[in-house]
Amino acid sequence: ALIILWGGALLLAVFLVPAALRTTGFLLAIAAFYNFGSARVRTALGPTLLAVARTTSLLFVPTVVFGLNGALERTGLGPAAAYFLYWMFLARLARHEERSTAGPFGFTLVLLTALVPVAVIAHAPTPLLAAAAWLAFCALLIVPAWPHARSRVWPPSWVQACVRRALGLAPLVPAIALLAQPGDLHPVWALGGAATALVVRALARVLPP
Repeated sequence: ALIILWGGALLLAVFLVPAALRTTGFLLAIAAFYNFGSARVRTALGPTLLAVARTTSLLFVPTVVFGLNGALERTGLGPAAAYFLYWMFLARLARHEERSTAGPFGFTLVLLTALVPVAVIAHAPTPLLAAAAWLAFCALLIVPAWPHARSRVWPPSWVQACVRRALGLAPLVPAIALLAQPGDLHPVWALGGAATALVVRALARVLPP
């Protein structure tokens, strides 16, 4: 099934959007390296590979249109770095979904995922709106985990709850970045991130994890 999906993606890029071939190939190479690499590779590099793939997906369209350097000039390095760190910390936490983890370790990862938008807010020309959105984002991530902050051990159910919550809130990270550094876009486009998060939350209630 993977070969069919990956082959279809390559064929679409070759025949329909040739400019996307390089970026598509890069994404598929990361996926292949993770899926067909050794267990040692997945253990050592799994979270990093996932974060690179997610960040590349976020920048896919601007990279295809403007090239990587042009995309980073338009979006800035901060949003890409924030998105990368968010998924890396989340992937580290997700490793413990099937087994318990130390409470301080789990809560620290939740805190780190909540703090990553600071990378874009710190350099925002008008940070007030982005900072307000970030505080709400922090509350959504941290408040549910706070009662377990001092627990010695987090069972898998607690870890799974935190991971699912963070997955659903992931669209808010680029939305906060857009509020902080809108560039040529109107900040109202940031509502797309909030709308996506609401849709993900609704689907999570009816679909199995």
